[in-house]
Amino acid sequence: MNRNRVAVLLALTCTIGCGNGSENNTDAPTNSAQSNGAQNNARPNNAASNNDTTSGNARLPDAGAPDTGRADAGATDMGEPPTFVHHVVVANRGAGTLSVFDANTDELVSTVTLPDDGEPMYVTYDAARDRVFVGDRANNRVVAYDAADYEVAALIPVGEGVFHMWDSPDDGTLWVVNDVDRTLSVVNQAELAITFTVELPQDLLDEGGKPHDVFVDPDGSAVYTSIVGIAGKSVILKLDAADGRELARADVGGDAHLSAGADDFLYVPCQESSEVVVLRRSTLDEVETLDVPGAHGVVIAEDASRLYVVNLPGSGEMGLYTINLATREQEGAALQTPSDGVPHNVAISAAGKIYLTHSGATAERLSVIDLSTPSAPMVSDELTSGTNPFGLVAFSRETP
Repeated sequence: MNRNRVAVLLALTCTIGCGNGSENNTDAPTNSAQSNGAQNNARPNNAASNNDTTSGNARLPDAGAPDTGRADAGATDMGEPPTFVHHVVVANRGAGTLSVFDANTDELVSTVTLPDDGEPMYVTYDAARDRVFVGDRANNRVVAYDAADYEVAALIPVGEGVFHMWDSPDDGTLWVVNDVDRTLSVVNQAELAITFTVELPQDLLDEGGKPHDVFVDPDGSAVYTSIVGIAGKSVILKLDAADGRELARADVGGDAHLSAGADDFLYVPCQESSEVVVLRRSTLDEVETLDVPGAHGVVIAEDASRLYVVNLPGSGEMGLYTINLATREQEGAALQTPSDGVPHNVAISAAGKIYLTHSGATAERLSVIDLSTPSAPMVSDELTSGTNPFGLVAFSRETP
């Protein structure tokens, strides 16, 4: 049987209060660690993954399977079209669990507890190997799960301060931010081991900089990371995906995050300056600046026509903005979202819905936002996840 799995969308995400002192870093370490001062050189790392313990960001999405659960394209060896399930997986940072939802029915399918009192941060899906990867900040590692049954496939040691991460389907790598070590770990998703570690440029370390968000170029050739912790600004670095060398940089507003589509533009929400900065990916030259209050979490529509941006400090009032990417202008009024915690991270499912986490020490909310009218999203449901829902991913996978 043809077992090609289709990843529909990885959520673009961002943490609460990165570099701005906001709340909701639930029990996360806040101390910064020293660096060895390398000038953005890739440091080889021969640490093997713990494969013997198997005893648990926006890229333009593929077209995806329809929400009927049947695929229109492709067929099995028996001539029958493959069947897909559509899932949304939420990392509940405070509860130490994952909530797995059916994206068609919005019902909770299962709850998965991380081993060793883990602290899940962000989630990605590797369609080629049908695995879910979860950053575990408490244990300085990435937990790899088999998506079929959520059995632990590997525990992969990375750096201290695991935060954002993003995968590259082109070369099978997973880029993981370590904001305490102030490095990025590059994981081989096939071998379940670190390939190399990237150091930040020394001048940014000297200014107090640390990596926060990370995003792999849609063509797989480059990686972008936002550097926060520097007074009055963030710095966007463009790195060579093969070895982590710096290729370009740009200064933007504080607490910056990242998204991109099929064109040559990088969209950079900057919470502290309440704007989305549009950069040309090839050079990181600034193209335009869009006014969006409290711009933080971000995701691009499946047809790349719109950008949906979360207003994190708005606490639900004017919680989600819709930007038409053809005109780069706001469409309609900002959507009011539920006020449980603060609106944070977003993902779009193949069923044509946005899922929005509401983060906070006691928050448990996951909003479902209908996109039947893409220019006027509407909250259609409110789900209960675990405590402090943080990062999330929406994807489709072929069933046996």
